[in-house]
Amino acid sequence: AYLMRIFGIDGATVSEKPLENTPDVARLSEDAVLKKKLADFVSANVGAVDLGVYEIPDEFLARKVISWSTFGSARQANHPFTPLFQPADFAGLDYSALQLVRTPEALVERLDNGACQGCHQAGSTAGFHFIGLDDKTTSPLNRIEVGISPHLHAEIPRRVAWLRATTEGKEPNRFRPLSFAPAAGWKDAGEVSY
Repeated sequence: AYLMRIFGIDGATVSEKPLENTPDVARLSEDAVLKKKLADFVSANVGAVDLGVYEIPDEFLARKVISWSTFGSARQANHPFTPLFQPADFAGLDYSALQLVRTPEALVERLDNGACQGCHQAGSTAGFHFIGLDDKTTSPLNRIEVGISPHLHAEIPRRVAWLRATTEGKEPNRFRPLSFAPAAGWKDAGEVSY
């Protein structure tokens, strides 16, 4: 298990920040009005959720969560939107023009994957880590061959393409693939390549 938190630094002051797109499940489960407000936000921003470029407002977000591994993608705690919303909550939305999200079930899964613990635990067997390569003194029988996760390996070309387009004054392809199913080859032409 991993404790996930974010801190901001402003001069000599360190402060806890909300976790991006990660709901405070306990608080939202107890506050029907706040939960409804989050559902309304999701419904109004379904296009951005589909692209993976949404930003849930701070009032709904947790400040710390536990990310569970191994096989974290199978653990309920790493799917924070699933206990909050049923697919029926989003059944009335129009999914026909979206690229990835085609059903209410897919919308909830996209939200789960966009939460901190959902992304980290879906991106590899035990969360994605930047462990680096072993040096030559490590036995070849116990040497790490690839020092980055499959998620990061697939993510780097997408980020390079985004930066290139931005520096060239072009509109970047803003689509963010699912962490558990990143595109095998990033194409910066706006299409999703699976």
